[in-house]
Amino acid sequence: MPINHETILYVDLKQLEKNFFYLKSLLQKDTKTIAVVKAHAYGLGDVEISKKLESVGVDALWVADFEEGVNLRKNGIKIPIIVANPGAKSYQTIIDNQLEPVIYNLRLLSTYIDNKTPLNIHIKLNSGMNRYGFDSAELDELILLLQSNPFLKVSSICSHLSSSNDQNKDAFSKTQIRLFEENYHKIQQGIGYPTDTHILNSNGVLR
Repeated sequence: MPINHETILYVDLKQLEKNFFYLKSLLQKDTKTIAVVKAHAYGLGDVEISKKLESVGVDALWVADFEEGVNLRKNGIKIPIIVANPGAKSYQTIIDNQLEPVIYNLRLLSTYIDNKTPLNIHIKLNSGMNRYGFDSAELDELILLLQSNPFLKVSSICSHLSSSNDQNKDAFSKTQIRLFEENYHKIQQGIGYPTDTHILNSNGVLR
């Protein structure tokens, strides 16, 4: 005979708010925060969680693909939504829904240059995780393209710590931070204006 199993997951939005303000308390007061709500907020409910985080003051949301960003816009989210993997074919949808793409290679950058539409973008640097992002050797070409196409405004320059939860790899994490600082300063000097910069994930903040 069939056996039906039912699992109910309760998400405590009040505890989410407490956690958010605890993390904020560990940062300087003027430090902005981005909440990662990709993959349906890791299965917890992206719309509900995003609305709560928007209400308590998170500065932006981070999603994996443009469909997730469109869904949040359709459900009334107003704050910036950053798309980690925008792809080339989603360009018009990103524009129409006021989403902000992460640019992580020259091919993707060329797509947004060719479309000539003013847009906030985020530049992803590879500081050692080696998943994706601009390497140091690509920065000169990147800077020239950004200088030549000022309709693309760099809202932030970012990277990601691969081992911030592992105390035994702190030396590597610090190497990542040093490389990131060196490279984002080079980009900012090249484009002629300051941007937000971010590399700390939750473990980076906690530690």
